[in-house]
Amino acid sequence: MAQVTNNTVVQTLKRVYGDFHNLISEDYPLQKLIKFSEGNKVGDRFVEAFALSSETGWTLLGDIDDVQNINPAISGVVKQSSVKPSAALMQSVIPFTYMSRAAGGTDKAFFDATRHLMENHLRSHSRLLEAIRLYGQSPDLMGYLTYAPTGTSYRGAIYSGPGDVVLTKGDGTTITFVDGVSAANKAALLQPGQYASGLWVALEGAIIKQVDSTGAVVKTLTLIGTDSNLGILYFDDVPVVATAQRGAGSYRFCYNGQEIAPGATTGKDMIGIHRILTNTGTLFDISAAQYSLWKSNVIDCQGRRWNIKAMQLGIAQGDNAGGLTGGLELFMNPLAFSAISNDETSLRNFDASYKSSTAQNGFESIEWFGSNGLNRIRPHRMVKDGEVFGLLIEDWIRSGSADVAFKIPGMDKDLIFPLEQQTGWCIRSFSDQYIMCRAPARQILWTNCNFEAAPF
Repeated sequence: MAQVTNNTVVQTLKRVYGDFHNLISEDYPLQKLIKFSEGNKVGDRFVEAFALSSETGWTLLGDIDDVQNINPAISGVVKQSSVKPSAALMQSVIPFTYMSRAAGGTDKAFFDATRHLMENHLRSHSRLLEAIRLYGQSPDLMGYLTYAPTGTSYRGAIYSGPGDVVLTKGDGTTITFVDGVSAANKAALLQPGQYASGLWVALEGAIIKQVDSTGAVVKTLTLIGTDSNLGILYFDDVPVVATAQRGAGSYRFCYNGQEIAPGATTGKDMIGIHRILTNTGTLFDISAAQYSLWKSNVIDCQGRRWNIKAMQLGIAQGDNAGGLTGGLELFMNPLAFSAISNDETSLRNFDASYKSSTAQNGFESIEWFGSNGLNRIRPHRMVKDGEVFGLLIEDWIRSGSADVAFKIPGMDKDLIFPLEQQTGWCIRSFSDQYIMCRAPARQILWTNCNFEAAPF
């Protein structure tokens, strides 16, 4: 057999996979719908211009029987917003023998032998970015530790005190939480409405930070597993117990790197959609207090189940606040989606493929007409079960210097190389991007939803 050199492996990888874009997962709705594009870079930042108010220099001329003066122009406000993208690196290690044996055959054999490894690597990177697109620098981060009040109903159980509840697992056994924590099981229960399975499932071994209300780390934990039915996180150590729902005494969980390091003001992740839609101050150098188009519509569902009434209320607010005239893409947790799939069936939209003689059950998405047009509701496993996002996709920008790739723009260096102190190949992928909205006032966030409760 011919000798397989390091250069042979690298060149085979380049030849077989090219830029690797054919392997990037399309499973993540925001990545798929909000296409990546090159932005307008100025120095180390990207600059976008946004119209924040209408032209108001009008002149009413009446029946124009005589010569009239024209009022001076009063230009609408156009502001430049700047953003610094957030870079991310994903690293994998593959044994020497695996790569060298694969590289010793044909290109097809190499592709067949390595495709699943490469797909898993890129899927993992894309998954991280999708989670951060939603909840990067969110005030809630990836979820609050529960301190829900006495009497709160959750998954068939009732809280006996703040943060105190006994839940029944799928195997019939019970698990007891006191102040949000089960010390015996090294487990934490997230607040009702704060859990999304897509943020936690299959992340065993991930470093998770527990932070206080200031963003400071109170404990570093390793995720052991999660119960996606009950919203439980299992760790290698006992988390710090909660003494409040919000503010001092409350605790949140975040991915490694999202915490605020000493001397810093934010985490290392990009600003996500949740942070954009909950902003009431200055973001991307523009003030939501000064410009109404920079402030989104937040609807409190008051612990009720999201339904058509809640949707129509949100659309009406979006229309009043920002002139919402296009159909929204709405993203909700799969559990919430299943709860509404039989609601308001009279407003379902049938396309040309509908046949009255054929019955098909189930939905990949639900389409509802509102005053703004056709709205499509999709399940998204990374959306927390107490929230619904309504986005006018044409208003969103996803840009930066690099989408997920195995190279860094401007550097003539591959991110695939043999390790010096380990018998393996290092595979690294890089991304550097941001997400931004042109008109937050045309977007809607529904909060405090409860798919187990009565309709809104």
